Amino acid sequence: MLLASKNYGDLILTHEFASYVRQRGFHVRMCRKQDPESKGRVENVVKYVKQNFARHRMFVSVDKLNEECLSWLDRTGNTLVHHTTKKIPAEVFAIEKQHPSPGPRKNKIS
Repeated sequence: MLLASKNYGDLILTHEFASYVRQRGFHVRMCRKQDPESKGRVENVVKYVKQNFARHRMFVSVDKLNEECLSWLDRTGNTLVHHTTKKIPAEVFAIEKQHPSPGPRKNKIS
């Protein structure tokens, strides 16, 4: 559990998660239940993978599922034109990975 409660819009994080956030130096955003603006994109990706990849597959193991999913993404999922952006995800990613932004430092959690 990450969120202990909220107080008039202010998020009250659990002690452990609050200390992790302070150490890593990032800003936390929480999705509201049934708030399509904050979580719709992620839900659409999950729905796409479930309906197009996972629907008729037999689960053997997590490792096998991950391997098959990555293979499916390479040959199908990331090669089709996205309906909204009208771009091919693999091509967009190839351009974006030429300009990486620095990630957070890796520190040990005390």
